[in-house]
Amino acid sequence: MNKTISGHLPDHLVHDLDELGKLTHRSRSEVLRDVVRRGVAAERLDCALDAYRKHGASLGRASAIAGVPVTVFLDELRRAGVPLNYTRDDMVEDLAWARDHV
Repeated sequence: MNKTISGHLPDHLVHDLDELGKLTHRSRSEVLRDVVRRGVAAERLDCALDAYRKHGASLGRASAIAGVPVTVFLDELRRAGVPLNYTRDDMVEDLAWARDHV
């Protein structure tokens, strides 16, 4: 289900959306949906990386926050230069989380 939301954007961002629409032959709404979707995904990933880096989330929980499979999150950790710190306790926590959420 789609919902209509409203907000205010500076003129230069509206111009940028329209320019992207011209380049990609899409409407302003289509461009905006894609930009928001990508932005939300990037913010989720940033939150997950930060939580994992600060030991606030296990590997499994952080990948769920990011909305990606653990294997993809492992690649993102490597790309971001975040060391893997995975203990036996982390594995127990991840297995418990998976039991409750799968």
